Amino acid sequence: MRGSFCNGILTLSICLPKYLREGSGKNSICFINDTTATVPGASIATITSSALKKKKQSIILICGGVNKNVQYSQYADVVSRSCKAVILLSTGNRETASEQLKQELSELSFHPIIFAPSMDDAVRMACEYAQSGDCVLLSPAAASFGMFQNEFDRGEQFNASVKKYSNICGKKTKK
Repeated sequence: MRGSFCNGILTLSICLPKYLREGSGKNSICFINDTTATVPGASIATITSSALKKKKQSIILICGGVNKNVQYSQYADVVSRSCKAVILLSTGNRETASEQLKQELSELSFHPIIFAPSMDDAVRMACEYAQSGDCVLLSPAAASFGMFQNEFDRGEQFNASVKKYSNICGKKTKK
């Protein structure tokens, strides 16, 4: 993966652009759709990529869903050192990964941890929290069962919500 900055907006070029792509960039806030990262290792690879390492502590991560019978302790450690906020996707039904991530992150004294019942809410919350220079990253580290038809539907909902809310990004600050 190669990354570069152009006018304050993160631009990415990789071998498989449909799997990781920039959704939009407004007010110098980037959006990255990594919806196919359905296990912690894949999401860690994105968070620790050379392009995002430069954004350390400027990442607002949207993640969570249904656990695929994997452990999240290493993932939570990487997230706690790399992200400024985590928004967990959860309807309160089957999202076992979201609950496990909340517990792991809480044990590391990480905050804020915010729950969102839909992708639309998650992106809106991320946009309200984001400041210029931040990156909103969808990298779930979990399955999409119950909330979305599949991971591609989850990604399309992310893209649609980015288009809907990008005009409010960076205009409000929640700390």
